[in-house]
Amino acid sequence: MVKDIFGKLINPLTGAGELPSDVSLPVSSEPVAVVILIADLEGLNGRDISSQVGQVMASWPGVEVRLARKRLKTQGEFTYVEKLAEAGTIGRLWLSDEKADVLVWGETLGTEGAALVRFLSAAVDGDAKTGTFGLGDALELPVRFGNEFNDIIGACAIATALAAKQPNDEAFASVLTRAISRVSGFVEAPPPGLSSTQNVSLMTCLGNCFAALWRTSGEDKHFERASRIYKMALGAGSSGGSSVAQALIHNHMAAAYEAMAGREAGTESLQAAADAYRAVTALVGRAEHPQDWAFAMNRQGLVYYRLAVRSDNTASHLMSAIKAFEAARTVFTQDDSPDQWGEVTNQLGVALMVLGGQVAGTEALERSIIAFEQAHEVRLRSLSPLLWAQTANNLGAASFSLFRRKNTPQLLEDAIRNFEGAREIYTRYRQSRTVAVIEKNLKRARELLARR
Repeated sequence: MVKDIFGKLINPLTGAGELPSDVSLPVSSEPVAVVILIADLEGLNGRDISSQVGQVMASWPGVEVRLARKRLKTQGEFTYVEKLAEAGTIGRLWLSDEKADVLVWGETLGTEGAALVRFLSAAVDGDAKTGTFGLGDALELPVRFGNEFNDIIGACAIATALAAKQPNDEAFASVLTRAISRVSGFVEAPPPGLSSTQNVSLMTCLGNCFAALWRTSGEDKHFERASRIYKMALGAGSSGGSSVAQALIHNHMAAAYEAMAGREAGTESLQAAADAYRAVTALVGRAEHPQDWAFAMNRQGLVYYRLAVRSDNTASHLMSAIKAFEAARTVFTQDDSPDQWGEVTNQLGVALMVLGGQVAGTEALERSIIAFEQAHEVRLRSLSPLLWAQTANNLGAASFSLFRRKNTPQLLEDAIRNFEGAREIYTRYRQSRTVAVIEKNLKRARELLARR
């Protein structure tokens, strides 16, 4: 949930895959389905921990492990969140160079073997993808952790690779299933002696693993287990836990409910997702974590819009969506975040347009036209033709709807002009279904103009 930034790199990766003479990793005879790159953990004994983890994972069928023998470290005056974002940018460069799927990295804590282990996918998963390990997610290892945590790290690393895999990759699905079977028992019986924060991190990571397994298998039992584990994590951290850690769990739950909503016709999962995103915004706060807060607001708006489409309480849900989009735009500004601002502004226009079709008067439709015109200020035809066409088509529809209320010829001419522009782009990119819809709207608009 952190914003990506670009920064400076120290300790560039060299010799990835080259092992020192005292390390010999076993090799599986099964074809490789996932490639894992392991960096030395930052701090005392970090290389030893990384080697230990690598030795365990390298023996797993279908898994190839490479030891980077370098630390993923940033320099400069950055906040903690900015350092994570910079590390993510650097790490993906490493993964691209090595053609690996996942980077395992992190730092040790103190002098007795405790550590924070993080997981980075070579591919950026789409917004609100369930089972995704983000830069803010980490597995906290206890002091003198046992071999069971090597299995847990391995399962998390393989689950993280899901973002870089095709949906029908059966070999990867098999590796993921076997990896999670190794750690399934830790849900009901976690390793003993864990602190509250260690237990929360363990449950959150296991929840992500089962959510990833649900995405690959489609079996609802895995979704139900992931949901239950996330709730266990919330319960484990309810007394004195980090608000950011709690927000991360709610965010994972919201993503899972959004994904489930795509497989069912009702509104129960969507309402649960909206509730979870509201919990995120309450926990992180706009002042302390503006980017995360705005992201959750935007997702909340999208969920309420989907609720409006599915439910009878349409106007109320649309008003909630509009309020959330407007809140997100207080952080995602046109100057600082033009891409995000354009996306949110376009969606704000859509919600206002749909609301305008259901309520009396012209205010909502007029506001929707303003929003689409604003979105076009950053969604330029020359730079982002498909995004420009999307907004142009929406602007044409809003102008057409407002014409029916106000009977102003200019609105009808605006609608035709925008429909024609959108049709041209969609035709160029062979979006035949969208072109067919635009053609129908163009025909109606031209017939009305001819009558006048």
